[in-house]
Amino acid sequence: MSNLPTGDPETFVGEAENMNLDELIDKVFAVAVACGSPDKCKYIPESIHGPYGFYEMVGEVYNTWTKCSHHAKVIILDKDPGTPPKFLDECTIDFLEAKGQEIIVEGMLCGESLEKDFTCRAGLIDANQEDDPRSKVEENEDVEESR
Repeated sequence: MSNLPTGDPETFVGEAENMNLDELIDKVFAVAVACGSPDKCKYIPESIHGPYGFYEMVGEVYNTWTKCSHHAKVIILDKDPGTPPKFLDECTIDFLEAKGQEIIVEGMLCGESLEKDFTCRAGLIDANQEDDPRSKVEENEDVEESR
């Protein structure tokens, strides 16, 4: 399934796609309200909640859209501070907003995704490592040590 393309935001319609989400099933997530451009990793810090398993995250994204009319930003949690945070991309969020209920019901009935003719796969965005203040601390320490 890795040969499937990710969605193209210019042409993607969540209701019309069958996205393969298998690579996300075993991850742990946090969900917040998105702000700014959908292709960036910005969210409202006060709105972040988690940790969520896969189906909990799907439900939270779906509810954030249907009940509050806000897009969600989904962060894949990782304990390694050297790894840039990963976020679900715009098309994956749109797909979860459009088909969240179906995904949850399918998971309850089958325990996993049904074999489908997938049209795309989940996409991820890496956060810009330069935005992490911890990466600048090491640089500043080197500068102060040389004085």
